[in-house]
Amino acid sequence: MLRIDGPTLNQTNLEIVTPAAFKLYLQAGGTKDDVLIATVLDSVHRIVHRMIGDRFLTDLTAVSPAEPSHDYLLSGQGNGRLQLPQWPVGTITSVRYGYVDGTVPDTDWVTTYTYNSNDYYSNNDTGTLHGVRRGFPRGYNNMRVIWTAGYATVPEDLVAAINEFAAVVFKRAKDKRWDQLSIGDQSQTTTYARRAMTDESRITFNNYAPEGFGLG
Repeated sequence: MLRIDGPTLNQTNLEIVTPAAFKLYLQAGGTKDDVLIATVLDSVHRIVHRMIGDRFLTDLTAVSPAEPSHDYLLSGQGNGRLQLPQWPVGTITSVRYGYVDGTVPDTDWVTTYTYNSNDYYSNNDTGTLHGVRRGFPRGYNNMRVIWTAGYATVPEDLVAAINEFAAVVFKRAKDKRWDQLSIGDQSQTTTYARRAMTDESRITFNNYAPEGFGLG
């Protein structure tokens, strides 16, 4: 699998929870913590992106300026199934079979067959293409697919998980001691736990993670 093009990973495109929405979640007024809130949200969104990839980005064609679609070279498995690495699928622009004749995958790509809408159908919720007649021949980076993916409306449980995660990070960033202190009464030991992500948030993020992503 080789990524040729896709959405730019910047603060705006990664943003699910806006600073204003997060302040409502915190029930925080005023502007004193605005800089810290923006920093925390940007960090949290980037951590979540590493866990679940581009799945949580909103409709890529709706942002301004318009972001490019996902453009990937995928390896056919010689069967009737082709898994796209980002979903849910919005619009499939093209599915092509071919090869790279040179050192630059984009400009040196040679198409030998272009699939039409009767050659396959897609499960948009899982990002799976199913071949009808030709299937998808076995090969290395021999299938090129261009498509849009993401949620037009981000699921509420994902929003809630980000709010919960960000709230822990924010409160610990404001505290003088950012780590959690635990003192054992009998053993007279002191330990520090630096894990900010709650179990509930972690479970939600992993539920949205493509295969190979997530934190376990």
